[in-house]
Amino acid sequence: MLGGAGRSASPPSLAIGYEPRPKYHAPLFHDPSRRRSDIDTNGLILIVGAERSLSPVKPALKKTKNGAVTSRTLKRAAAKAKLTRAEKSDMIANDLFHAAAAVVGEHGYLEAMIIMITQKARVANGTFYNYFESRQDLFDQMLPRLGREMLQFIAARSAAGVNEFERELQRFEAFFEYLDKYPEFYRILYEAEVFAPTAFETHNAQVTKGYVGLLRKALNARQITGYSSKELVVLALILMGARHYIAMHFRRQDGECHLPEWVAATYKKFIMGGLRAIAKEQ
Repeated sequence: MLGGAGRSASPPSLAIGYEPRPKYHAPLFHDPSRRRSDIDTNGLILIVGAERSLSPVKPALKKTKNGAVTSRTLKRAAAKAKLTRAEKSDMIANDLFHAAAAVVGEHGYLEAMIIMITQKARVANGTFYNYFESRQDLFDQMLPRLGREMLQFIAARSAAGVNEFERELQRFEAFFEYLDKYPEFYRILYEAEVFAPTAFETHNAQVTKGYVGLLRKALNARQITGYSSKELVVLALILMGARHYIAMHFRRQDGECHLPEWVAATYKKFIMGGLRAIAKEQ
């Protein structure tokens, strides 16, 4: 990402912009196992060592929209449980990802500055560079990570379905429930095609692969008929496209997407007919 031989003296070209690495400051707590990071000629830092230790902070009892305990709450538990350095590092990375999601959801990729993200995550500006090489590096990782969280959310909501038709309708409704809970995801996803194309391609690939896998299980169980194995990717893309355009049409200006009941009923009619294709007689 940071280029190879023959780089120019000007800052590297990034899809969003370029923010130079602030002046290096030594960690507050010395760790003999930590090596000082290497800095390239353009000022971007290449992380090669371990994460820095944390000073105690007074956390707030707070939960996310889905009821999960936030990292700030976990930091209070860390004082009692004495979390490992790796666990503390994971908490900070999680804070940075979700702070970035909130900032991009409100301001867009173009206006999302590193200082806005670190302030939202309540970490020092220099801490950002312990986890990401640049703002673009964060953006390239953010959508695939959030996409996996979305897929886990949808999987949990559709686990009780007794057959593929019921599970598909549950997945459809869960997708819009997720957008309703996390409206920033819509902007993160659809602006990524321009501002984080690597992340956009990775996200689409992992969603398509997962969808094809679900359809293949249903095909093998003879819950959907009339399609060959190679046709499943086309079915997956059709179903993914339906979500995209329905979300685009019914999304409110504030980003939330409250799906009318009749829309889900219409989708159900389509699924009940479309997935039960009748093979042509030979």
